[in-house]
Amino acid sequence: MSAAMSASSAFEALGLPPTGAVESEIRQAYHSLAKTCHPDLFTDQAAQDAAQEKMTRLNLAYREALKYAAKAKPVYVVIPREKALAMARSYLESRQLEKALVQMSHVETHDAEWYGLQGKILMELGQYASALQAFQYAVRMEPDNQEYHEGRLKASVAVRKHQTLPYRVADWAKGIFPFRKK
Repeated sequence: MSAAMSASSAFEALGLPPTGAVESEIRQAYHSLAKTCHPDLFTDQAAQDAAQEKMTRLNLAYREALKYAAKAKPVYVVIPREKALAMARSYLESRQLEKALVQMSHVETHDAEWYGLQGKILMELGQYASALQAFQYAVRMEPDNQEYHEGRLKASVAVRKHQTLPYRVADWAKGIFPFRKK
């Protein structure tokens, strides 16, 4: 086996497209595959040897893909507003909150609808102060929109609640022991 691997074959080995994969996607793909082919999962020596060979190729692909992703320069893409917001809503509904925020960043102009949606995403992420700010912008832009007022109120209550000692301790513990809902 060669010591070096091309970027495209590294991404292929991880089951990812050869371009556009970010570090978190590479890590997730690697860990998913490593769980299926780790040598400790097999009792038969021949199966362990085959799994060890596969794990070695996987480790090499992982390192090469991470190197390539680190070198790749991020490309800023502007997506039509309606398409980006629709994609962000879809990601929000499927609880892929980081991807929803990324879609939001592809919109050039920020209107009340944009800030309202950003506020919803930030609330789900537990970033209450930032959500409050987003809802405040939305309310300023569309003062008659009741949904934005409700969002601002919920965010304001969450900010105040999370300033109390029990919530500060719980938030601190989440930072140390992050639990993700699946």
